[in-house]
Amino acid sequence: MNGTNFDPAAVVQFNGTSRTTTFISSTQLQAAIAVSDIASPGVATITVANPVANGGTSAGSTLFIGTTHGTSTTGAGFAVTVLNQPANDIIFDAQSNVILFSSPSSDAIHGNTISALDLASESVISSMFVGSEPNVLALSRDTQFLYSGIDGAASVQRINLPAMTKDLGFSLGIGFNGVNTARELQVAPALPHTVAISEGSTFQSGSTQIFDDAAARPNATFNLSSIQWGSDATALFALQSFGGGNLITYTVDGNGLTQTQNFPGVLGNGPEIHFDAGTKAVYSDDGHIADTTTGLPLATSMTPVPWSRIER
Repeated sequence: MNGTNFDPAAVVQFNGTSRTTTFISSTQLQAAIAVSDIASPGVATITVANPVANGGTSAGSTLFIGTTHGTSTTGAGFAVTVLNQPANDIIFDAQSNVILFSSPSSDAIHGNTISALDLASESVISSMFVGSEPNVLALSRDTQFLYSGIDGAASVQRINLPAMTKDLGFSLGIGFNGVNTARELQVAPALPHTVAISEGSTFQSGSTQIFDDAAARPNATFNLSSIQWGSDATALFALQSFGGGNLITYTVDGNGLTQTQNFPGVLGNGPEIHFDAGTKAVYSDDGHIADTTTGLPLATSMTPVPWSRIER
C-alpha cells in the first residue's frame, strides 16, 4: 500500500477486516492477504486504519480481483464478469462502489428504474421507479446527486445519493420539432446543483442550456452533438459533428453560455467528447484530440478507443 501519513501502528483492512501489516515507512505498508481473499473474481475495498488520534481510517481504494484461465491471466488490475442486464446508460459511483444504471421499460424486473449494481456481489441492490424510459445519466463529483433524463416525460429527474430518493424534477418542454428530451447531461465541477443539458427531439438536436436546480439561465445555444465542462464551471466545450467535427468553446456566467471560439474540423465525428484537465485537451471517441485554447489538433491518426459512459 502506497500513501501518506501512515502510522507505525497502521493496519491494512481488506473489506473491513484487518490483515497482518508491516510498517515500511510513512508512505508504504505491506499486508499479508489470505488466499481466500482472492479466490474468486470480484471487487474488494482496501482501507488503512491509523490510530484515531492520527487520522483514523482512510477512504477506501478499489482492488479488482481477477482469475487465471490456462495461460491467460485476467488479474492484472481488472476482473471480467458478464452480466445480462439491460441499461440505457451506466455510470460508476466510486463513493458507494456501485454502477448506477437507467433501466428501459423492456426490462421485466427493473424496468423504468434507476438501479444500483453492487460490484462485490454482482447483483442489483436497490431500484427506484423514476418514470417512463429513464435514459442519460450524470453524477455530481461529490456524488450527492444523480441526474437522469426521463424520455417518456420529456423531463429531468434529480436523485439523492446514496439514499436513492427523488429530489427535484423539471420538464424540458416542447421544441419547434417536437418533444424535447435530454440527449446529454453534464454536472458542473464543484456545483452539484448546476447542470448543462443538451436537448433534442425526434428529428434533430435542440438547445443546450445551463440549469441551476430547475431554473434555466437565459443564454442558450443550439445544435450541439456533445458537451463537456472544462476545469471549472466557467467554461464549456462542445462538439458540432454535423458541421464537420467543430470544437466550439463557451464561457459560462450567471446569464448562461457565450461562444468564444469555433475551431472547424478538429474533432471528427465523435460521437462524444471528453475533457482532460491535465492537458486541457478535448478527446473525441473516434480518436481526435484538440487543444481547447488554440484549437490545434494534438493527434489526428490515433487508433480509436471505445469509451464507455462510466465516467470519472
